[in-house]
Amino acid sequence: MYVLLVEDDTELNRLMRKLLEKEGYACDLANTLERAKEKIKKAVMYDVIILDVVLPDGSGIDLCKELRSEGYDAPILMLTSQSTTVDKVTGLDAGADDYMPKPFSPNELKARLRALLRRPKQQIGEEITCGDVTINTLSHSVKYGNNTIELMPKEYSLLEYLMRKKDQVVRKEEILRHVWGLYSLTSSNKVEVYIRYLRQKIDIPYDTNLIKTVRGAGYKIVDD
Repeated sequence: MYVLLVEDDTELNRLMRKLLEKEGYACDLANTLERAKEKIKKAVMYDVIILDVVLPDGSGIDLCKELRSEGYDAPILMLTSQSTTVDKVTGLDAGADDYMPKPFSPNELKARLRALLRRPKQQIGEEITCGDVTINTLSHSVKYGNNTIELMPKEYSLLEYLMRKKDQVVRKEEILRHVWGLYSLTSSNKVEVYIRYLRQKIDIPYDTNLIKTVRGAGYKIVDD
């Protein structure tokens, strides 16, 4: 699952990111509205957005309204230090799916995210395409042209993460954090092994070079 966390408190950002990645979420961070908009523009589709109400350059409620007016359908969980009924109503009326006052417990955050992600929804960005490869983030299906490619769960997670980051160099440690929830490069051989698995199932059979090695830096997928 791909999460955007929009929060300007540096320490809370760090703690929440650690918590989310431990739970298996891939997490992008933004500490201003402007940065959040840049992230949203570049990403195909976040599975959920955690959005603070009070940010240095404006209100998260305004961003929520803007996203909904543009048809952005990902669940939005609003965070705020205010807990009055008026504040909750304002956030929900802006298009938020849930509302959580600060401070909150880690278990409450995890439970609310699970509840949001269980809700049926139509995602406008459910397909991601790079070259001739297309993945469906709802069904976890992968196709090369009209041909279906069978992937194991971790192979799919790695491919989806790289495709969401297409045209960007992704370091091994970043892949370990987001795909395996690991923080040590002592397990970096996992990345190499699964990159090889993907190449055996995509690059070799279809005579392509989807996944590129950037020597000394990591890997990237280029949308040729």
